[in-house]
Amino acid sequence: MQTGIGDVGSLAAHALPDVVATRIGRLGVDVSTGTMTERLLDASDGSTVISGLRYRNLDPAFPFVAVKTTARINDTESADTLAAQVAEAYRGVGVAGSLCVPEAATEVFADYQHEHQAWRSDAPVLAPFVSGSHEEGLQDAADQGSLMTLRDDHGFAVLVAATISPIFGRRAVCMLDVFLTERLRGKGLAPAVQSTFLTGQRSGADTVSGHIHAGNLPSQRTALKLGRRPVQQEYFVSLSAN
Repeated sequence: MQTGIGDVGSLAAHALPDVVATRIGRLGVDVSTGTMTERLLDASDGSTVISGLRYRNLDPAFPFVAVKTTARINDTESADTLAAQVAEAYRGVGVAGSLCVPEAATEVFADYQHEHQAWRSDAPVLAPFVSGSHEEGLQDAADQGSLMTLRDDHGFAVLVAATISPIFGRRAVCMLDVFLTERLRGKGLAPAVQSTFLTGQRSGADTVSGHIHAGNLPSQRTALKLGRRPVQQEYFVSLSAN
């Protein structure tokens, strides 16, 4: 999301019928010219909001909506309002898949376990540093409203789980699991997934925590991108009789 609209001519050019048809042809996607055309969204505060369908790195499998607005979006309520407008305007396009907050871990555990075991088989170097979540732990997250899943056209895609647990005397969201299926991995989506999850939290917590193994470099990078910082380290040593 950008808070400035500078190059109006460039934005207008994206809406020309021949340009839209060319973009669809190059991408090879099954969308109408109306869907691909740039459009204005209604804004109650009088600001200008322009949106358009894009594809991450020109990958037809990863569509998203780019939004530019003259208003500054700096609070959760404004972001939620704009997100609702985007969802309504692009309903049926299949941009984001089906996002839900399960009430019971049993609704998603079988799919999660299947995908996680497949990942472990395909990632023998990283697997020893990453443990899968148990159904009981995911149920604890669900009971606190902190279990989020995403399904796309191919099925189960994402699971994020957390619990509310104090750290250093502060109320905190303790991240338990952020799992993406193979088709979504390696595309830089993990920070966006975790950020979306945390934005939807209504727990009153102002701190995010979690335990990450030193060998789990992908999770470390994601945490650092979100502004999290190492505050504690643990070392394990073996004790022998000698």
